[in-house]
Amino acid sequence: MGRYVVGAYAASPCTDGWKPALESELFDGLAAAGFVGGLELPFSGAIHGHDPDWLLRSIRPEWSIVLTCIPGTMERLSRDPEFGLASSSEAGRRRALDFAAAARDGVQQLEEGLGRRAVVAVEVHSAPRTVASAEPLSDAFRRSLDELRGWDWRGAVLSVEHCDAFVPGQDPSKGFLGLGAEIEAILASRGATPIGVAVNWGRSAIEARDAGVPELHLRQARQRGVLNGLIFSGATVGDPLYGDWADRHAPFSASPADAEQRLLTAARARGCLEAVKGLPLAFLGFKVQTLPKSLTVAERVAELQRTARLLDQAAA
Repeated sequence: MGRYVVGAYAASPCTDGWKPALESELFDGLAAAGFVGGLELPFSGAIHGHDPDWLLRSIRPEWSIVLTCIPGTMERLSRDPEFGLASSSEAGRRRALDFAAAARDGVQQLEEGLGRRAVVAVEVHSAPRTVASAEPLSDAFRRSLDELRGWDWRGAVLSVEHCDAFVPGQDPSKGFLGLGAEIEAILASRGATPIGVAVNWGRSAIEARDAGVPELHLRQARQRGVLNGLIFSGATVGDPLYGDWADRHAPFSASPADAEQRLLTAARARGCLEAVKGLPLAFLGFKVQTLPKSLTVAERVAELQRTARLLDQAAA
């Protein structure tokens, strides 16, 4: 039985354009492997960037869905730096709420197309990063969360995925609100829809340049009573494929020899799983970008299988 939510889009073989036969091969491999309990699906404004009908046909009946708004958020920020649910610019905040409304409609489209309750969580983010005309503010984020929590998400919970916060003297990958400010906004928000915070291992490590911080973030969120998701995605230092503290969804280290470059190890995952032990998380899983791009579908599935085995061992 599947046990992990997998951000399979990061492992897609469609590296130079949409190829439905290749993507179907990936989904078939994931279904046969047996470790997938759900998919983290990217949302950029539509439930699929190329063929929504293909997606609805390809999602297995036993798979749940976590919808992440980070791809669309980053796309919009690239041309609209005031955009974000935490934006001090009211116009930028309203544009982010419009995008969130599209995600809400996407939940409805997915569930009506699949004919079942499928979406367990929707991940939202505390953009923007600080620019000359706007900055992320906890109170602006709280006001946005108030609105989101008043909408009908068809039973899905909201999860604020913590991304790396701005750190002075350090080039950010995302540069959004700090975890403490996100937690304060969550706790101050009101509405019928449940909400919490999710930790992405790699993004917390990238923020602090410290592989021990993801576990600390998990314990901080748990102590405040808001933790509802955990995604394992690695971070690297000077890695030839995954770079230097870059948000590229690096894999687990393969051996003690490469653990100085690839920082996500089974031991570190074990500490994080201990930190969430006994919590009824909305989702637990991983997201790995499979590199190099020349990997076959079978090799991509094998890398995801290796990740699932490592998490199984860490949980044992």
